[in-house]
Amino acid sequence: MSQEPDWTEAAPESDTVQPGMAFASLPEFVEDFFVEVAVRHTLPENWCRQWWDHEEAVLRLEALWDAFETLRVEPGTGTAVWIRDYLDPCVAALTDSETSPFRKCRARHGEHVVEEPWPVTPAPAGMFQRYA
Repeated sequence: MSQEPDWTEAAPESDTVQPGMAFASLPEFVEDFFVEVAVRHTLPENWCRQWWDHEEAVLRLEALWDAFETLRVEPGTGTAVWIRDYLDPCVAALTDSETSPFRKCRARHGEHVVEEPWPVTPAPAGMFQRYA
């Protein structure tokens, strides 16, 4: 584990200055923070150590990281809101044994299985307009 960042950094005085990020990348957020705070929620077999190979997991973890970086500098209850509204539901979605993106993966048993995406038929050309 790398040196722990000070994620409790106070919000800046000026509205024009953005606070520094507590974590420089998604892997840093996951490896140095998320797996430590989420450990009480589930058993290790409900997590895939190759989380980065599961698109839904990456999407959820990126959203969780973004919410963390935003709410951690909110005065008062920002971190508590993050825990209640983001961390707990995200961990539940990632580790539910029947519906999580890892449900077929059992890293402890050497089985790494990535879900195949649903098949699609491309929409007809011109059916959807892109708005600027």
